[in-house]
Amino acid sequence: MQYFIKPILLKNIEKEEYLMADFTFRHQNEATDSVTVNFSIEGDDLHKKIDSLVISSSSVAFATKRIELLFNEKSKRGYVSRYTTKVSLNDMRHLFGQGTWDYTIYNETLSNSFLPTPKSKKAISAINNNLFILM
Repeated sequence: MQYFIKPILLKNIEKEEYLMADFTFRHQNEATDSVTVNFSIEGDDLHKKIDSLVISSSSVAFATKRIELLFNEKSKRGYVSRYTTKVSLNDMRHLFGQGTWDYTIYNETLSNSFLPTPKSKKAISAINNNLFILM
């Protein structure tokens, strides 16, 4: 089966910047299953390159350096930078089992951390309870 999880909103903990992440995957009970994670960063800064992405919770953490820029564009809030990457379905399943996430993006000069909004925390819990817990 193929699944699409609608965008989940995360807010930068230091400035007025947002990250929206959506997830697409096929589940066939195989260890090689992966999740395509597409994410957009919207704010005053233009993110031309991201060296790595670390997604973590209180008991799960994983990183990826294979991040592909899809596009950059102007927006009402400044800029939107859209990226895509792949992560393990098993890692993502464990992450959804946790209530609080931290997305941290790194490039040569900075790191930015994003946390889910209260509404997103409810959505994460609902997705876990209605989808991932059944796998």
